[in-house]
Amino acid sequence: MTIEKFISTRYNDPDEDVYTVLEMPTKAQANASGEVLWFAQGRGWYVGNFWGGFLPRTTHWTLLPDRVDEPEDNALRDLAFEKFMFSFSKETAQALRSTLLVAFNDGWMRGRECDGQR
Repeated sequence: MTIEKFISTRYNDPDEDVYTVLEMPTKAQANASGEVLWFAQGRGWYVGNFWGGFLPRTTHWTLLPDRVDEPEDNALRDLAFEKFMFSFSKETAQALRSTLLVAFNDGWMRGRECDGQR
């Protein structure tokens, strides 16, 4: 008996909900966005819809928590902008501050939209 077979027959962690693709997830097992965490050999874990359409060589899936609903945090955005401004010389930062602020804020909001946070 190989060590892998021995472990698989002896070890059963009740807190670990990992299922094979032979046991497809249901809507009740998906998070609020209808997603689960899939595992594909050679790719690793990735997020996908519970009803399938998974990548080739996908072998397992597990539960995925709901996405955290974060309120827009202007202080965090402002702090990130100030850090970004340090990448420029003092003269350039002063001359382009208002232009860069508009571009930075637009990029920040578009990034949040792409991440599904808005």
